[in-house]
Amino acid sequence: MSPPPPSRTAFRQPRDLVASKVIARASLHVPLPGEQRPYVAPLGVFYALWLYIRIFRFEEYLGSPEFAWLSLFLIVAVNILFLLVGQWSVAAGARLTCRKEPDPYRAETIVIIPTAHNGSGALCKLERTPVVGSSRPQLYFFFQKKKYIFDDESGVFKKLDFPSHHGYTMTEYRVSKGLATEKEIKAATEKYGLNKFDIPIPSFQELFKEHIVAPFFIFQMFCVALWFLDEMWYYSLFTLFMLFVFESTVVFQRLKNLQEFRSMSIKPYPINVYRLEKWSIIQTDELLPGDIVSIVRQKDDSPVPADLIVLDGSCIANEAMLSGESTPQLKESVQTREPTDIFKLSSDKNNVLFGGTKVLQVTPPAKGQRLVAPDGGAIASVLRTGFTTQQGKLVRTIIYSTERITANNLESLLFILFLVFFAVIASWYVWVEGTKNEDRKRSKVLLDCILIITSVVPAELPMELSLAVNNSLIALVRAFIYCTEPFRIPF
Repeated sequence: MSPPPPSRTAFRQPRDLVASKVIARASLHVPLPGEQRPYVAPLGVFYALWLYIRIFRFEEYLGSPEFAWLSLFLIVAVNILFLLVGQWSVAAGARLTCRKEPDPYRAETIVIIPTAHNGSGALCKLERTPVVGSSRPQLYFFFQKKKYIFDDESGVFKKLDFPSHHGYTMTEYRVSKGLATEKEIKAATEKYGLNKFDIPIPSFQELFKEHIVAPFFIFQMFCVALWFLDEMWYYSLFTLFMLFVFESTVVFQRLKNLQEFRSMSIKPYPINVYRLEKWSIIQTDELLPGDIVSIVRQKDDSPVPADLIVLDGSCIANEAMLSGESTPQLKESVQTREPTDIFKLSSDKNNVLFGGTKVLQVTPPAKGQRLVAPDGGAIASVLRTGFTTQQGKLVRTIIYSTERITANNLESLLFILFLVFFAVIASWYVWVEGTKNEDRKRSKVLLDCILIITSVVPAELPMELSLAVNNSLIALVRAFIYCTEPFRIPF
């Protein structure tokens, strides 16, 4: 029987739970049972209280049907707002649906809030894998296609360490034998996973759900409901229909643009690899950091499958896809470097073939060298795979960049507050004067007051923005410009 998990007092969360420049803060959580969430049991008490007052204390507390329905409307609105806030903000959603847990081995999820312009936050599931010879599992999670592993000594989640991070000397790369044992291959596979470069494409339902819970869309739906109550049937139905049509066209256009990025993914192809001290052929999606491979120019111009350091021979590569430079770059081997030089990826790019680039010409190693590939290719060692490559970083920047951008400035806020101030005064005047006329229904007066306040932001604005964004996307596509963030266009 395995020993019990460590006690809660054994762990103290460090100030920075995740060691990453792109993550502003993180916290560990355990999901709350459904009945303990604020929008279930606590608000249920308010519903029961409203029902009790409506039946037994109507004249004492409410006095009129209008205020009775208004109070119920406010309770329902707060309930819906709780649900929507969890969709709008990851941090708020975690507070509503989870409780904090200081012990990482008891926690089930981790809330990640990135720094500005590095995408949106996420509630990530903590994964566990057993560790041989240890009572504790290995904790890790994925955020934006990057794997973070928990380090027991520091109590911090850290990014995967690749061979390029170890500061090896050029001599160590020269004498490398690749993955020489089955144990090394198994350990590398468990740690890094396969060299898959799949760009995720969300479904239409997922994107459409994201659009219809946006604050603008919710505001539009609220206005449509008010127009229904005001007996503007045709206008309300037409607006509702057009709103869904425009949002659907934006979603379809966004899906089409994301499909274009699928062309950036690398399809697996056979490659010669030096494993278990012999040459063999595997698929490129099976490559692991530390593998030694043979690089040749592919007949179908398939790109380099991973970030590689050239060990012997040389290559000429086209890096236009990454840097925009149309001039081919010469990639020399570490044989031309001083043996004691320490490899640094940032300064030794002339020795590195980046994933996604295309090899134009290859010079094989001289005869008599330690490693000579059967296909006569240049010898290289795998540094990084998958989404951690240079191309992977570029794609992650495109996919996980900020999805919505708004004009959050003081002038806009003050202008809206200025309009709201006068709208409240006008609605109060309408209420006071309208209730003086006893022939006029108070519910109608109350509806007019709400319509006055909502008119501060034109109800047609979201639909007009959707139409403008959709037309802009079509114009950009005609110019062969593809946009994954249409929300930026109005700003």
